[in-house]
Amino acid sequence: MNDASLSSTAVEFAKQHIGICEYGYNRGPIISDIIRRGGGRDGDSWCAYFVTDMFRMAAAKTGIRSPLKRTGACWDLLKAATLPTSSLRILLPSSPGGLNMRAGDITIHARRATNRDLVGKQFLGHTEIVESDRGSTYLAIGGNTSCGRGSQYDGDCVCRKTRYKRSTTLPLIAVLRA
Repeated sequence: MNDASLSSTAVEFAKQHIGICEYGYNRGPIISDIIRRGGGRDGDSWCAYFVTDMFRMAAAKTGIRSPLKRTGACWDLLKAATLPTSSLRILLPSSPGGLNMRAGDITIHARRATNRDLVGKQFLGHTEIVESDRGSTYLAIGGNTSCGRGSQYDGDCVCRKTRYKRSTTLPLIAVLRA
């Protein structure tokens, strides 16, 4: 087996979680388990915990070591990918010839700060697993997002979303590829 089978298996596990929702803010039987397996506490933001847990389960099934650090922070995912020991490739949205995504790629997004002291600033704030590339858009599965028009980075469910590669509301900063 290879990293492509690890990534595609992570996508399959993510699909099985679509529709799982919170009971309370960043809590719920399955969501709390995902957060705790990643080392977090009930109530923590969980999009990165979701992504790393899908790869953890895929690694257990395929026998391939996950290249992802278990974390709840998007910044930690990106930072770990820059280490010389990392097997992850970092792809940038401005890549020559455009950005061609694959199933199992991991997106890192910026979001605007909501804290009054930081208004106008952006920081890394959401991550998802790519299901498929569709040209100018892609299909992604993410935890802690909204299945409707609500918050795209602090929602209450695992949802499948069509995302624009050049979004201004949830800008794509980088794509990590195993």
